[in-house]
Amino acid sequence: MKKEKNINQNPCHALLLESKKLHKYDNCWRIESETKKRIIDHLFCYSKECRNGYFHKENLTYWGDVEKIRDNTILLCLLLLGGIKYDENELKEFDVFNDEYNRFIKSMLNVPNGINKFLFQYSGKDPIKVIRLYKRDTISYTKNGEIISNPMTFVRVENFDEADDEVFQTSYDRSKRISVTAYSVPENAWVCLRNGSLKKVEW
Repeated sequence: MKKEKNINQNPCHALLLESKKLHKYDNCWRIESETKKRIIDHLFCYSKECRNGYFHKENLTYWGDVEKIRDNTILLCLLLLGGIKYDENELKEFDVFNDEYNRFIKSMLNVPNGINKFLFQYSGKDPIKVIRLYKRDTISYTKNGEIISNPMTFVRVENFDEADDEVFQTSYDRSKRISVTAYSVPENAWVCLRNGSLKKVEW
């Protein structure tokens, strides 16, 4: 009896195994549709020019063909790995961490705890006001010293006057909490100093 394929396998793995079904796994991509289409086109081109003919049927005679296959294989690996969306647990399994996220968190930790007013700006959007809560969670590190989890909590506010309210620190609106992860690092951030001036946070 012919064994059927498990079509319910992890979609991220299926991306690499079944190129003809790539377009069905929209939730696996972290890139725009136009970029996704280009990657799929590259994959089909690779399958036609570099894979079936060379790897399965023909011997390689010219070194240029070897270089072409090698270069296109590396290119596709980078495109697929860069375009696929991973959750934080999968990143831990791969021992891969977002360097930008790590640098952002370390820069924010360098801002004194008593200064808790910031502006965050995400791509294509206006800056928003956020308050960093005084209480911090324990920081988790990898064996290489990279930060795994964000120890700080940020809350979106309409004005900074709320930052001086002690009640706010324990009874803020949970729906306004800003989750900063490897996939949601602000494009820009500024700290509001005690004299009211803004200083850009570099990372």
